[in-house]
Amino acid sequence: MIAACQGAGEAARLFFLPCDDSLALAEALYKSHPAWVWVASTAAIPPTTAFPLYVFRPKGPVDWLRHLRTLGQVYDEPLLTHLADSLERDYRQTLQKVQALRRLRVVVLLPGEPLRFLSPTDPLSTLIEEAGGQLIPAESLATTLPEVVLLPADQPELVNDWLRLYPDAYNSPALRYKRLFSVERAVLERPLTQPIRAFYTLLRILHPEVSPSSPQPAEPIEQPTQDQAEQ
Repeated sequence: MIAACQGAGEAARLFFLPCDDSLALAEALYKSHPAWVWVASTAAIPPTTAFPLYVFRPKGPVDWLRHLRTLGQVYDEPLLTHLADSLERDYRQTLQKVQALRRLRVVVLLPGEPLRFLSPTDPLSTLIEEAGGQLIPAESLATTLPEVVLLPADQPELVNDWLRLYPDAYNSPALRYKRLFSVERAVLERPLTQPIRAFYTLLRILHPEVSPSSPQPAEPIEQPTQDQAEQ
């Protein structure tokens, strides 16, 4: 077993991950997204001095896979290393497919008073771009109609706030073709805790035709007509 930790200070929660089962370890890392991982030793856990095996703070999908591969090398687990290599190969192949597709205009609604919109500097914006989308910045919402709307699954009423702010959005392709998607709040607010999962969640929404496993019909979103494109 290896020890891991979520949070910091008094909010930290210690838990243990299996290291004798490569797939179980990968699943535990994937679901628990720890901030720190320690080697079990005679020292106190968590340690009073910093000697983590790895600081698990990925900057994106490739970095997350690099963390996973490193753990496989540290524990001499070829299956774990192979899993990371396989996931990265699939991820890069998917990126190549997405590059050939049309980018869809996306708006992300976030709770707040007033309603908040995702910033282009947010990590989620990068993942949206990788998944074949193009984030509409807040300053362009009055003149650019989205084709896809993402909002927290627990607050669907944010759509009404958005429409009150931008009545022209009633004519948007997103509403016309019912492309409003509820997404887990963790994906919207903390995408880098599970970047691979966040990427494929966005891919299933934006381009299900190239998603390896999509609950939606594998059909691309239709090319807009000339009138729609002008909007």
